[in-house]
Amino acid sequence: MAVSLADVRPRALAALDAVWERREQRRAQQEAAASLTVPDFWTSQSHSTIRTQHGEVPFVPFPWQREFIDSVSKRELLLKSRDVGSSEICVRFFCWMMLKQGGNLLIKADKWDNAKNLVRIARQYLTSLPEGERPKLLKDNETEIEIEGRGTIRAMAQGGGRSERCRYLLMTERAFWENAAEELRAISGTLVAGGWEIIESTANGFNEYHDLWAEQNGYRKTFVGRGDNPTHDAAWWEQKQSQAQDIDPAGLRQEYPETSSEAFISSGRCVFDTAMLLELATAHVQAPIETRENGAIRIWQKPVVGRRLVVGADVAEGKDAGNDRLDYSDAYLLDWETCETVATIHCQLPPEEYAELLNAFLADYASPLLGVECNSMGSACLLRLRQLGYPRLFARVKPMTAENRQAYGKPLPQRELGWLTTAQTKPLLEAEINRMVNARVLPCAEQRFWDEALSYVHHGDGTRGAQPGKHDDMVIAHGIALMMRHVPIETGKRPTVDVHVHPPEPRRDEPALLKRLKKDQEQERQREMARKLGLEE
Repeated sequence: MAVSLADVRPRALAALDAVWERREQRRAQQEAAASLTVPDFWTSQSHSTIRTQHGEVPFVPFPWQREFIDSVSKRELLLKSRDVGSSEICVRFFCWMMLKQGGNLLIKADKWDNAKNLVRIARQYLTSLPEGERPKLLKDNETEIEIEGRGTIRAMAQGGGRSERCRYLLMTERAFWENAAEELRAISGTLVAGGWEIIESTANGFNEYHDLWAEQNGYRKTFVGRGDNPTHDAAWWEQKQSQAQDIDPAGLRQEYPETSSEAFISSGRCVFDTAMLLELATAHVQAPIETRENGAIRIWQKPVVGRRLVVGADVAEGKDAGNDRLDYSDAYLLDWETCETVATIHCQLPPEEYAELLNAFLADYASPLLGVECNSMGSACLLRLRQLGYPRLFARVKPMTAENRQAYGKPLPQRELGWLTTAQTKPLLEAEINRMVNARVLPCAEQRFWDEALSYVHHGDGTRGAQPGKHDDMVIAHGIALMMRHVPIETGKRPTVDVHVHPPEPRRDEPALLKRLKKDQEQERQREMARKLGLEE
């Protein structure tokens, strides 16, 4: 259908009018913004107020806040106590930067309530400025404030912000973000070149935020302890402790740490004694004398003829969280007598290839007793090890059944290969690690074990394991190796033995195990005799 000029002209004129109107609006906003007086930061703060439990009062900064802002950089990382004014000063600084230079501010928090609270702080600062300094707010709601001619403050919880662009980025309570590494990747492109970034959080155990704090990464790091609030004196702390008698003291120190070390040690609900873990790690961690397979195999001690060793192996269950790569498989080879680290394996291989690596490497050490976790993909690893003829595989005793009886009426033990991690056996493994940690007799040279142990925590559902984003494969492998030192070990009614060779002699300091071993060997002889006499069912 033909379109006449008369039809197009009105629409074209309307579009031009709209463009002109928007241009005039921008010009008016720029003129209004130019008329604002923006004094230096501390003068601006002295003109504003803050809301407290006593009402609205003039803002008076703490000494640490002055020191922080006077030397602030474009990449800041804060580890903080509660009630020290960290979020307050960060929001105020970015709002002042918006008034002075323009640009958008993006606030990301662990949850919506915290995000909205930071918007309230921004609103209080902006609206309490005197006439001439106070900007016009074109939009003002719980999660967004638009400042005329300056930019927009937008707040959100985890999961959002992927399409945003900002000059100022504030990430709060980062240690409590789920999938923090993925979240960081998602918003890494939001900050424009030359932008400003502040990350601030209380501690939450030895998780990703601890790694961020500990590594060299270009952030200027500031710790703000409970004493950096001038009102937090000794009397205040005593009162706080008395009011929180029903709270775990470690939990209270997590909220109000005095040092950065205390912040991490006291937080996260670690299954093991974190202070002891750090002490032992400092005393025993050392570099390996040799590495193989591009670092997957790390060796601390060479093979010694006649030396007794045990191995624990954890098999990857599938894909790693957050990517398409395989999860990690770990193995831990240690000295039966001293528990010293001999070698470790940390790799990403399918179960069958992992079995081949174990078989080939452990052959150099006379193929010691190997306990393989048989949950999930561990069965495939064990099957391949049997096909390869690995001579010493740990086997557990199954519960007795009515069908498992010989003609003469005596039940015989049934055995299955592998260490089965269950609600009954996992606490045994954890208790063995805990016992040796508390006794200071765990000479582990592998740093990865200590890192994983520090992030091995109690979860809200009553289970225990790695914090989100962390791994516990080396902890499990090491724990299984420690349990192999007690073979034969009783997990049910009868001791467990090695099904392929004679069981290793029991430890001299455990005569009860020797008695059980002799009883089990006698049952094996009876079983063989029953077969020869044709007495099997």
